[in-house]
Amino acid sequence: MQNFVRVMRENKFEKISPDLGELSVILPPMIDHEDFSVVVKNRAHPPKPWRWEIYRAGRTSPIEHSQIYFETMSEASRAGKAALKLMLSEVQN
Repeated sequence: MQNFVRVMRENKFEKISPDLGELSVILPPMIDHEDFSVVVKNRAHPPKPWRWEIYRAGRTSPIEHSQIYFETMSEASRAGKAALKLMLSEVQN
């Protein structure tokens, strides 16, 4: 097992192996998938009351939410999970 030193440069953590002198850029911990959750809430009147919201660990307000409302919780949940996946992929690129 190698030991790594984590250094913050230009808003990214860099992982440096003192043994090999290797340098690789890794993502900041705030964008780990485990730090985010998709929550579906009933925020409007029928027939489309459901909206997804994305929360980050430690925050009480959503960092993103759907602009449209959905007929069912499952529709909103699927759309929210897709939005989270897209958001994380955009940050990683």
